[in-house]
Amino acid sequence: IKGNTTLNGAQLNVNLGGSGTSDLVRIDGEIAFGNTNNTVNIIDSSLVVGSSKISYKIMEVLGTTNHAISLDKFNNKVMLNGSYFTPRYGTATLVIKSGSNKTDNELWLDIEKTTGTLRLEWGGDVAKSGSYGVWSDENDKNLNWVNSQYRMDFQQKDFAYFASTFTDENGQIQTANQLVSVESNGVNTAGMHVASGNYTFTGGAINGNNDGAGGAYNTGSLLVDGSASANFNNSLVEFKQGMTVNDTAKVTLSGSGKFADTMNIALAAGTTLTFKKSEAYAQNGIISGAGTVVKSGNYTLTLNGAHTGEGQFLHNTGILNLNGSWAGDYVQATAAGALNVQN
Repeated sequence: IKGNTTLNGAQLNVNLGGSGTSDLVRIDGEIAFGNTNNTVNIIDSSLVVGSSKISYKIMEVLGTTNHAISLDKFNNKVMLNGSYFTPRYGTATLVIKSGSNKTDNELWLDIEKTTGTLRLEWGGDVAKSGSYGVWSDENDKNLNWVNSQYRMDFQQKDFAYFASTFTDENGQIQTANQLVSVESNGVNTAGMHVASGNYTFTGGAINGNNDGAGGAYNTGSLLVDGSASANFNNSLVEFKQGMTVNDTAKVTLSGSGKFADTMNIALAAGTTLTFKKSEAYAQNGIISGAGTVVKSGNYTLTLNGAHTGEGQFLHNTGILNLNGSWAGDYVQATAAGALNVQN
């Protein structure tokens, strides 16, 4: 660009190459900025972010008087083909550098690929087909999740984090929707953490079948801790590395919900696991730890296997079939609860 240039709400479209080459806007004159921030938009739809950071020089000012580029005159969120360059692709950061014997006259774009599993924070406040709180791992722009203040859709093998509040795309703390409806075809996740709030999960299966290797969030496990309460009424809850309940957290399996036969459950002292089923149910995964187990409701619960739980087992109504062992101090049955023991 020959001559002096003013940027005021401009969009700088740049095409990036794979080896650090890119479009370059060279201003052969002075630069000034208006009151409206400017945007950098990457227009390469086939962009493949490399495994290491690549820096691209996208603007250079050659003026002799006012050649300084002001970073606060650009939006801090870079765009990709008109949408935000989200952590799904990596990180895109604008950087000011000095060159050609001048100060702060170059605008660079640093791009680095995101490695490992993305940890997404649930908001549940975006409607899908008129319904709020839908959890799906289809790439359907169901933006109920946030990462680093970017709205994102959940994709297969992301890590799911649930709390009573979340930080939205504007940096504001909001109350999360704690009624989560899993789509009928189920979801696949690298791991799951319910840290606070009173959550109810219904609908399709929640599958966390990762082996726990390959990154901090690739756990293959379900953790419920703090003062959180998690009620599961899903067709299947299955985590290869099991479920852990810590602190004073409470977990309930209700309605027609089911835990996978191979999913073991560890209960810390002070925690509670409640079976509140609407139909006969067999618990085959091993229950361990010092937490309390409660059977509530008029149905038949069968415990198979050698359970190493050391806490109380409170049996209120219905029938409890103990087809194995319970290592705790005792099983307490009320007058309305029948107990059958078979070794």
